[in-house]
Amino acid sequence: SVDDLQSAPFLVQEAAETGGCKQIGLVLLDTGWGRANEATLTTALLARGKIPSIVIYFPTTVGKTVAGGIAEAVRHSGADCAILLANAGNGAEIVNALSERIPDLQLFSHWGITGGEAFANRVDSDTRNRMKIRVLQTCGLKREAEGNPVLQAAIAAAAPEEAASLAALPASTGF
Repeated sequence: SVDDLQSAPFLVQEAAETGGCKQIGLVLLDTGWGRANEATLTTALLARGKIPSIVIYFPTTVGKTVAGGIAEAVRHSGADCAILLANAGNGAEIVNALSERIPDLQLFSHWGITGGEAFANRVDSDTRNRMKIRVLQTCGLKREAEGNPVLQAAIAAAAPEEAASLAALPASTGF
């Protein structure tokens, strides 16, 4: 896992510097985790002279209608990027809705969307690539695998033969 006091400045820096984002929206799970991250993300934005273009919370269960409403609110806010804190299932619904309504939106996400198969199975690779989704992950597999024979063996065992990249590997929850 990662300390949210460190993840917020990192996600904001990535959005502002790597993404060149001018208007950053916050799309947060309506839990203690999401609410605490609003404070740390807003502080990180303020340190850069920015405020969120929108702060929107979503419930722990999100269907197409709720996800569509979230996407419309983000679109109307003028955000060119969003920072997302979600689990894999809710994240998939929200990302698909954002992709339909704001196809050029860049997305920066906490690692929660990568846990399990829900996100990978419900958000196709074209959508993930078009939105330039960047995920904060505490383990850099590509870099770590290069010098670690145990990790190389684990990746080889997990990878389907047709997998062309690490992005094609399914992630177990919490990895």
